[in-house]
Amino acid sequence: MSWYVQSWSGLLCASLLCSNFLKARKAVKHDSGCFHCLAETCVPGNKGDVGTDGRPGYQGPAGEPGVCKGDMGEIGQPGGLGIPGTKGDQGEQGPGISGPKGEKGDTGPQGPVGMGGVKGVKGELGLTGIPGPCSPAIQSAFSAKLTNMYPAPDQPVPFTAVIYNIQFHYNPSSGVYRAHVNGTYVFSYQLVAYSKPLKVGLFLNFIPVVKSTEIVTLETASQQVVLHLYMGDQVWLQVKDQNNNGMYTGTEYSSIFSGFLLYPDSCDMPLFREMDNPIINNGKYNWN
Repeated sequence: MSWYVQSWSGLLCASLLCSNFLKARKAVKHDSGCFHCLAETCVPGNKGDVGTDGRPGYQGPAGEPGVCKGDMGEIGQPGGLGIPGTKGDQGEQGPGISGPKGEKGDTGPQGPVGMGGVKGVKGELGLTGIPGPCSPAIQSAFSAKLTNMYPAPDQPVPFTAVIYNIQFHYNPSSGVYRAHVNGTYVFSYQLVAYSKPLKVGLFLNFIPVVKSTEIVTLETASQQVVLHLYMGDQVWLQVKDQNNNGMYTGTEYSSIFSGFLLYPDSCDMPLFREMDNPIINNGKYNWN
């Protein structure tokens, strides 16, 4: 068996020619720098110099995975707030108890008109109602104006120019109005005085009701009165005397006598009968 230790540019070569390394005793250095161990037992030589580093070897194959798991590391810090996720499905109602009743909400909008119902059965006859207003057939009114100034005393003043007298309850020839139903009436006059004083009165059945006096030229004497009359009662105007009959009419001035039925005592139509015109008697129509 031989060992060669040689220097390659300093390679050390050793040669062992001994058949048995342990039995080698001598070594001879050849010119090549190799030591030749003789058959005799070799004595270890001095330690040689450190040789130069060899070239790196090729990477070996990967080793098999280890079988031991490492210890658990420490718990890390909490992470930042994540992006909100999408809304999940509604869960089932829990078994909690009902809360208190809330306040009443606002009134909602009116709904559409529903379908008409079935016509009901005819009801019983009701009680008799209170009397209604009178029929418009019971009417009475007039209005007339003076055509001849300075009328005669001791008789009704005739207002011959009729403005309204549809029911013919006023007689323009005599100047007398006659009531055709029992009821409440309204009478008025507006009379112009001119040149001399005017003293005039409204009479009911020969009795003076109201009187007026006007002494200023082209001023007006006026009155309005409400009376209750019975069928056949008569109403007219009358001047006091010749010195106080300054009742005037003209193109720019008018003297007017008017009256109307405000309402009758009863809504029943009276049985009309023909009534005579009042009898004018100069001895009975006096101022007092």
